[in-house]
Amino acid sequence: MNNLLLKILMISVTIGIVVSLIFVIFLKISRGKKQTISSLLDPHKLVGLLGTVQIPFDNHTKGKIRVNFQGSIIDLMARSNSAQQFLIGDEVFIIEAKNNEVWVIPKESLKQDWLQKSV
Repeated sequence: MNNLLLKILMISVTIGIVVSLIFVIFLKISRGKKQTISSLLDPHKLVGLLGTVQIPFDNHTKGKIRVNFQGSIIDLMARSNSAQQFLIGDEVFIIEAKNNEVWVIPKESLKQDWLQKSV
C-alpha cells in the first residue's frame, strides 16, 4: 500500500514538473513574438510631417513647433534656413531632424516648390 502511494506521488510530481516546464517554454516563445514598445523617438520618422508653430522664430533664432506623431502630441525645438518669420499658428514642414532639433520650411513654400516641379 505504501509502495503504491509512493509511486502515485512520484508520477504526480513528475507530471507536474513536465507540465510546468512546457507552460514556461510556451510563455517564453509567445512573449518573444510580441512587438517591443519603446518610448524613444526616432527623429528620422519626423521628417515629412507637418507641425504648428508654438513659439515664433526665424532663421536666426530657435522656436518650438507641435507635431502629432503616432497619435501623440509632441513639442520640438525648431530652426529654419528660410528668411521667413514663423509666427504662432503657422504650419511648417519638417525637412530634417538632427541634434534634438528639427529643421523646417514654411508649408506654403512646399506647395510652391511642388507646383514649379510639376509644370
